[in-house]
Amino acid sequence: MIGAAYSNPTMYGDLTGLNKWVWILSHVFADMKFISIFSMLFGAGILLMTRKAEERTGKSARHHYRRTFWLLVIGLIHAYLLRYGDILVTYAICGLGIYLLRKVRPGRQFTIGLIFVLIPFVLYLFFRVVDAVLA
Repeated sequence: MIGAAYSNPTMYGDLTGLNKWVWILSHVFADMKFISIFSMLFGAGILLMTRKAEERTGKSARHHYRRTFWLLVIGLIHAYLLRYGDILVTYAICGLGIYLLRKVRPGRQFTIGLIFVLIPFVLYLFFRVVDAVLA
């Protein structure tokens, strides 16, 4: 479907019968699932790669950031030349900070992640309140 039909399938045609069921099933069972799986694998890959590098040489930062740099380069090439909405650039940017958090306890990692998830929500609420007050 066209991009607008991703969130509103009626943009491209009707949403009845088989079209409706295909849209519902694809959103329940496929939509965004692979991004979640790839994100977990990305984090696990960082842990495995840095742990192995630290066992060999005692250092892993240079290796990690070199790989992250090339991920960013490949992601930018892909995003600007092949397809917008590329996830590789996001992974590379996140990889810069994730490396620093790889040895933090899971509870603290969860709290930090929750804060990052809540920031857009809090900003949205703040600007809605400001807009309502100024209107």
